[in-house]
Amino acid sequence: MTASTASGAAGDTVPATVTVHNAGPAWVASLGAGEPAATVDIDIPAGTSVASAPDACWSQSETRYRCNTPIYLTESGKPATHTFPFTLRIDEVIPNATARAALYNDAYEPAVRTFDPDLTNNTATLTVNPSTSCRTPPPAARPDPCAGPVRAGQPTPAPPR
Repeated sequence: MTASTASGAAGDTVPATVTVHNAGPAWVASLGAGEPAATVDIDIPAGTSVASAPDACWSQSETRYRCNTPIYLTESGKPATHTFPFTLRIDEVIPNATARAALYNDAYEPAVRTFDPDLTNNTATLTVNPSTSCRTPPPAARPDPCAGPVRAGQPTPAPPR
């Protein structure tokens, strides 16, 4: 599983994605009629809110979404992926705001943990406004990662000169 990194100022909307990968060698498909092959819990980074979510996802709370893959994760002889594209609104710039995405599939048969030989790659980290070193001034177009939170509607502090 992988997740994207996004950057922006308070008030901006930014794309964010979480992608489920099946690298094989086996295919993955639901044994139940119409059930997803996998379900993913996606936490939303602090300082952001969801402006739009994919149709296959629904809100569990203001900070968590649950998303279903299609009933199969396979492509003829090659690794398969399914991406969940979100649009996040940056309500407050919080440097290096991170949130976890995790495969959740114990609700369907068979549970992923019963056949996945590597459970360590079933999580990913979604990051908004990744931090840079406080010793290096950021580009003028980005908020200063060391200046603290900036709320939507507040002017962004000028970068150091």
